[in-house]
Amino acid sequence: MNVDTSLAPLTKRLTEIHHLKDACAVLSWDQETYMPPGGGHARAEQIATIQTLAHEALTSPETEKLLGTWI
Repeated sequence: MNVDTSLAPLTKRLTEIHHLKDACAVLSWDQETYMPPGGGHARAEQIATIQTLAHEALTSPETEKLLGTWI
């Protein structure tokens, strides 16, 4: 098994987490630039939910296991 193949599951996991963080960045940018007044509470909840998902994915036993193969 080569390094690229063995890193694939970890790379996939970290890419998914990165995509969640990118989505938060877009929502935050939209909140600051185009979001209509009164949408702040809903947007804050959306961002908090996505950040929670990213944090849970990063700190999950699955991520720990994937990282453990390289530490």
